[in-house]
Amino acid sequence: MKFACFGGDMRIVSLASMLEAAGHSVCCFALENAPADKIKSCSLCPAAAAAQADCAILPLPAENSHGGLNAPFSAFPRSMEKLLSGLTPKTLICAGKPSSELLALAERQQLRMV
Repeated sequence: MKFACFGGDMRIVSLASMLEAAGHSVCCFALENAPADKIKSCSLCPAAAAAQADCAILPLPAENSHGGLNAPFSAFPRSMEKLLSGLTPKTLICAGKPSSELLALAERQQLRMV
């Protein structure tokens, strides 16, 4: 399977590493300041990270206190709307504690979020 991991803390970094070790394809976004030895593939563009992904994984919690992507390893704020715009309806989105606003945004874009 192909996974896209967006933002998050060491839990997402560890998950990405475990998925790669299990033979899955993983591309990360908004983890540019994560430990380099843990992340093999990191993209500068959310759409490129999500290209052909079977599953997109958002952090726990998915959003920060400002409603953007919870991305402590990123040097920049990340818009949830821009992030979701790079995903397709075929991609399953797994999100930790998504807000009602985030769920509504996904629904408007016809995305499957759990």
